Amino acid sequence: MEEQSKLEKNATPIRDKHGRFLKGTPPNNPHGGRPLGSVSLVTMLREHLQACPEDATAIVQALIRMGKGRELYAIKEIMDRVDGKVADTHKIESDAPVYLVFKPAKELLSIE
Repeated sequence: MEEQSKLEKNATPIRDKHGRFLKGTPPNNPHGGRPLGSVSLVTMLREHLQACPEDATAIVQALIRMGKGRELYAIKEIMDRVDGKVADTHKIESDAPVYLVFKPAKELLSIE
């Protein structure tokens, strides 16, 4: 109970009118985050798969089996790994102005 009352006193961060923490506000959870010196899950997985390549092979085979079974997430994962993820943005390198022309689908598809 005493520990909870300490947290309640420290749990009132100072915020601005938009709800953002003000500069210099101490962290609300000082013990949060990964402890220093701990190993991440990604690092552990990499090390395991390098030490046991047969597990990596089994995972790839399972993913391909799921893709063949028309599991959309497996197909997407395979394509993202093989072809790379589709870029969310497009960079146009030109000083010329860009014009966007929107046309109704009926006009583009010649539907009457």
